[in-house]
Amino acid sequence: RGNYTLVAIAYNNYGYLNFLLGDYIEAWRIYTQGLETTKTFKLDRYMVHIMNGLGDVLREIEEYEEARTIYEEVSITSEKIDEQFALVDSFSGLVELETKAGFFNKALYYIREIARIKQEDVSEPEYQASFGKVYLAMRQYQMAEETLESAISGWGPAPKIQQEIVDAYFYYAAVLLQMGREKQSVEYLKKTFEMAALLGYDQFLVAAARSFDGFLNQAAIHWQSPQLLSLIKRAAEVPITKDQLGKPPEEKKTIDTALQVVGFGKDIVRLDGVVLQNQRWHSVGARAMFFFILDRKEVTKDEVAIEFWPDFSPGKVNSNFHATLWRVRNALGGKHMIEFKGNSYRINPAVNLHYDVEQFINLSARLKQQHSEIEERTLLRQINELYQGDFLLNIDMAWADQKRTELRNMFIQSLSWLAEFEITRNNFSESLALFDKLISLDSFQDGYHLQKMISMVGLGNPSGARKHFQEYRDTLKLELGVEPGLEISDYFQNL
Repeated sequence: RGNYTLVAIAYNNYGYLNFLLGDYIEAWRIYTQGLETTKTFKLDRYMVHIMNGLGDVLREIEEYEEARTIYEEVSITSEKIDEQFALVDSFSGLVELETKAGFFNKALYYIREIARIKQEDVSEPEYQASFGKVYLAMRQYQMAEETLESAISGWGPAPKIQQEIVDAYFYYAAVLLQMGREKQSVEYLKKTFEMAALLGYDQFLVAAARSFDGFLNQAAIHWQSPQLLSLIKRAAEVPITKDQLGKPPEEKKTIDTALQVVGFGKDIVRLDGVVLQNQRWHSVGARAMFFFILDRKEVTKDEVAIEFWPDFSPGKVNSNFHATLWRVRNALGGKHMIEFKGNSYRINPAVNLHYDVEQFINLSARLKQQHSEIEERTLLRQINELYQGDFLLNIDMAWADQKRTELRNMFIQSLSWLAEFEITRNNFSESLALFDKLISLDSFQDGYHLQKMISMVGLGNPSGARKHFQEYRDTLKLELGVEPGLEISDYFQNL
């Protein structure tokens, strides 16, 4: 077993070396052999690292969904066996994937989770750089500039050259160009390539270059560099496919369309990364029908008619239904996006679909299963991150109202569990923020206000707790004509 442990380490290291050099086919071959060895001899602590390597390869060749599946499997296994390094690496991969998918809150969540696992502060340069990359993808250029500048400043004028530092300099150069500071941008790009030369490899910049090809081409006007031209050329090449990695071709289960939907807070629909503006739908009804089909998974024409046109004649219903359905399909790029099968309509299951509400419901269902304390806290924090506001506030229909209430109640329950989890472990800063959020959702619950006061006292602010009680008491009296309950009143008296 000891010898096979060394073999597994060798597979992982050699696979990683080929990955860094951009030889993804060879890296995949080596990682696959290493995975077989670790599974055969049940070397789980080494298997999760090799799986992360496979996920990294798939991510770089833009096989995002398969990469996500691997990272998520690694994160679950790593938590079970308490392998924190592999857990951090899987979360780092998910940061990249969620950023590319446009799920920026999830990406930011994983960054904070990495800091928590490593027991480090998010003000450290490593995390500021990661935040900056996400903000840049969000086109929040000012925030991206501030965080990346903070990271570079934190590393100092002569840092020990590492990949993450080179990466940060590249993204900072991209931000500066977006902000119209071309000369400064080119200087940082020069520094990027200088450090990459000292590092000995720069393949990791190719994925970033594909996102900012315009930036590099513009920089090439001001600075002719063999390194820069080489990166532009490599970024323009079509990535290899999974079939080229040496595995037998698998049956294709997706079509070449990605649909990313946000139903919490400000509802957003992205088609292949592009936000579908309201005018694309041609009517409010078409957008509402899309969300109705998405929410119910499968609907008949009669079910749509009951919710949308309950008082219309059959002829009018038929006319409105097909006109609205045409607008939905047209907004999504074609008839194939809404499939008709077995007298029902549904989003084509072959579409690469990401829906925050569905993920929220799935995570909430997982809470009912038996979990370790760490797993339960992770699920609760993910649920908290997903819920960015009430469901479909722009759709005023009975089905949406009912769903909105149902999801809100589910969230309040999960949030209260998370808040109680934090306060019982004396994590008062976290519990204070969570009880504040609960109060914003249900402002007349004595229990939330009491727990907020306890959190404030735990943070050394009893005067703030007293003031909060007095404000709450005044609000109750003004709004409802009642006094706070006995328990919170007794707590106030004893402060």
